[in-house]
Amino acid sequence: MSSPVSVDGFVKPTPGAILLGSVLSAMFFGLTMIQNRRFYETCWDDSMRLKLFVALIGALNTAQMVTVTDCDWWRHVHNYRLQAASSTGSMVWALALGVGLTASIALMIQSFFALRVWIVCRNNRVITLSIAMLALLQLGKTSIFLQYLRAACEELARTV
Repeated sequence: MSSPVSVDGFVKPTPGAILLGSVLSAMFFGLTMIQNRRFYETCWDDSMRLKLFVALIGALNTAQMVTVTDCDWWRHVHNYRLQAASSTGSMVWALALGVGLTASIALMIQSFFALRVWIVCRNNRVITLSIAMLALLQLGKTSIFLQYLRAACEELARTV
């Protein structure tokens, strides 16, 4: 029986993928900020509660972009040329916070969508509950991923 093959020769660090993800994230951040501005310029008649909701989404989106930038800076500048750099330090908390913020933003927006569907479909429980259940499943999936990330980082920290 042959010995297991090490994947270190096949799997290379992918700073290019991290950089590409950061650039795409920055592009989407810019698009959402344009949408926020257009909302406040054109929707004068909307309720204060909706305006505060849009402001909260914008603030959370900004915080998420800060975590993406922190991860990118930490990997490409602060720990330049370190192979095991992604196992400890700032990137771990920033990555976990960024994933948590993304899940929170998604849950809030999907809940708002479910509310609008509830109103438009005249209290249709089946459609609204389907949307709400899918949103909660996504939040549960994210929390499981964060637990896995924490366990993997603790394991890597022990080996480094």
